[in-house]
Amino acid sequence: MLDLEFADSPPLLNQFSNNSPHFRYLLTNHNVEAFVEMTAQGKPIGIRLAGFEGLMALDAQTGLECGLRIALSENPATFAMAEMYAEIADFPVNTQYNKSLTEAFRSMPVRPDSASALINLLPILRLQAWFEAPDRGWVIPTYEALVLGRLYAEFEREGKPPTERMRSTLARFAEIPGIPRAKFLARWEEPSPRYKHLMELSLEDDLLPETSLRGLVAARASYITRTINLDRLKLSEERRKRIKHFLEDSEK
Repeated sequence: MLDLEFADSPPLLNQFSNNSPHFRYLLTNHNVEAFVEMTAQGKPIGIRLAGFEGLMALDAQTGLECGLRIALSENPATFAMAEMYAEIADFPVNTQYNKSLTEAFRSMPVRPDSASALINLLPILRLQAWFEAPDRGWVIPTYEALVLGRLYAEFEREGKPPTERMRSTLARFAEIPGIPRAKFLARWEEPSPRYKHLMELSLEDDLLPETSLRGLVAARASYITRTINLDRLKLSEERRKRIKHFLEDSEK
């Protein structure tokens, strides 16, 4: 359990720390709804985490569902988030686990840094089981793309070819701007006029997070240097300089 003591914090926050009499009162009275409400608060993060801990003690399935939403909406560097990630990763696999991930991966708006942190800490076999499940339902493509990127990296590390579903999903991402298209470009075969056009679109995409832009440039530095004329793209001068800087870093 997270140790949620909040020195020098507002009275409301200390009221809901997991060592407070009020927190213990809610536990004793099995007040699941109060803990759910706590996880839905915007600030401070301590109230959300205390709500998560209360739920994990009373109704772990609901705790998992609320914890996933917290993980996808908070700064991953926030105090105690790592411990919450660990609790989510260690949650026993059951028939509801894939459903909980699907529901979480419908959360809007997408916060890529939070999503990446969570997906990188979940066990790879759980991610693969969720990804390959035929009946998992729709999700926002960015989440699926981040899972797919993790799977491709793991399969590559183990010397295994991607599954048919991995390849067909990757191909679909070519036409979806942002992180999905960047994942496609980083993994798909290069030589084609269509590939070049998609690469130009991604390099011009101001909504592509900088970490994704850096990763794409690192993965395809040689291709970009040989094939793409950055001076002809519709780029701000600042973005053009960043891309050239990423290319220089890739050559070191």
